[in-house]
Amino acid sequence: MLDDNEHVVTLTEDNVEFPKHFNHVNVSTGAIDICDNEHVRKYIKEGISYLEAHNDDFFWYTSVGNLVLYVHKYEDEYFVVVSNDYYELPIPFAKRE
Repeated sequence: MLDDNEHVVTLTEDNVEFPKHFNHVNVSTGAIDICDNEHVRKYIKEGISYLEAHNDDFFWYTSVGNLVLYVHKYEDEYFVVVSNDYYELPIPFAKRE
């Protein structure tokens, strides 16, 4: 949602400003609180199962409510990142010449 005095900016890797342009997801901003042991364990299992079934992929993630969870596949282990307070921002692909 933009205020009346704001204008739309096409974000790029060169003009992005943190935290101004990011969506901040956390419990205090009204997100659904699902960052608990039950949900975290469920999504870790889902991520590992996905990576086991897709050998060419090296990461999997989910973002639900105030939970963001990444599972990265390395040589002999999975590296899991869990957060319940995060910033996110989509940046369109740049047309490079």
